[in-house]
Amino acid sequence: MDERRPPYGIAIGLIVAGVLPFLARDDAGKFAFDFFQPHPLVANAKPDLAKAVAIYPAAAGLLALLMGWVLPRWMAAFGLIAVGAALPVFLALDGGVMMASWGSLPGITPPWDCVILGGIALTFVATRTLTLTRPWLPLAFLVAAGGAAVLTWLVCPRPHHYCDTWLGLFTQQNPEQVPVLKDIAVARGFMRNADFPNGTHFVWYAWWNVYLVALAAFPLLALRVLVARVDNRTYWSSNALGALWLVLIALMLMPVIREAFSVQLGPPPAIPPADGIVDGLVRAANEVRVVFPPLLLPLLALTGVSDLLGFLIPGRRLG
Repeated sequence: MDERRPPYGIAIGLIVAGVLPFLARDDAGKFAFDFFQPHPLVANAKPDLAKAVAIYPAAAGLLALLMGWVLPRWMAAFGLIAVGAALPVFLALDGGVMMASWGSLPGITPPWDCVILGGIALTFVATRTLTLTRPWLPLAFLVAAGGAAVLTWLVCPRPHHYCDTWLGLFTQQNPEQVPVLKDIAVARGFMRNADFPNGTHFVWYAWWNVYLVALAAFPLLALRVLVARVDNRTYWSSNALGALWLVLIALMLMPVIREAFSVQLGPPPAIPPADGIVDGLVRAANEVRVVFPPLLLPLLALTGVSDLLGFLIPGRRLG
């Protein structure tokens, strides 16, 4: 576990999302740029802080890199937690979950939404810590606990909640032979293949189903960590973390791809988008600005938690 190693992927994603301007194209084909336009939810609720919120992701990414290069890892861990959690916590306390997530998550319905969000967070922190330190048994229990929470949420019959919409696990299908399938999240996800319009390209079916397989696989891999031999725990933990990263990356990119190519991998837009490659790229760039930060900022804070936890592990590996 190196003393100085910034979370490059998360930091670069935040910087890109923060420096991209809001793009608008008029009927004459001319572009208008606005580097300080935040999400409308934030702009309406906090007009005096709108510009600061718009540039915060880029500043957070730069700070994460700087702290990782300059500070000892344990000090950088506290900095990552503070920088990653500051804006989401502030917005959540002031305007609720919907504002903190910039509209990605309309709300949280206990207990099931708490189960999936807590399970994802625990799995991320525990698998990352175990992979970077040592296969300590209590860490393996934490990994398995996170995986068990996610797996329970995926397969337990229950009503549809906010996190189902966030993860795309909803469908218009109504299986009359086995109606309980519509109450199982992972089953709704696979049934959604039938919701895609005729003519949808094979690539998008493949994208959606790889996402579903990874979503179902990472909790199973997390459970495998607990029953694996000690010298194999790091291997299974890294696989679980990789599958979780695949889910998170796909989750961020699906709205961007939908806007770029008008592919219905999400709820249909109220106004059909204009045709054309340039218009699609403009919509995709604008979507990056509002989709990446609400997910990457909490991941930055969780990375700090993982680094901090790594220093509590007896006999940890250090670079």
